[in-house]
Amino acid sequence: MAKNSADVRLLTTDLPLQGERISFSWMIWSAEEDSVWNAMGALQMHAARGDADAVLGIRVVAQARLHVGVLSGQRYDPKYTAYGTAVRFG
Repeated sequence: MAKNSADVRLLTTDLPLQGERISFSWMIWSAEEDSVWNAMGALQMHAARGDADAVLGIRVVAQARLHVGVLSGQRYDPKYTAYGTAVRFG
């Protein structure tokens, strides 16, 4: 059964692993999102669907997309994808 995504901890250097024992891990990533915040939230939701307890080693990659319109001209839209290692403690 999937957890609530708010229950999945995103572990960083400011909030490291606190001695828990990892029993299972797998790589996850989010879809392309419009902001870093949305990419991190999508990563957390994806981990919750897999019944993870936390996500380690989070990396966010940014890409700029160029859109060219005849009337609107050029504009760049950044897209963000978050990657990490989902873990279960046990």
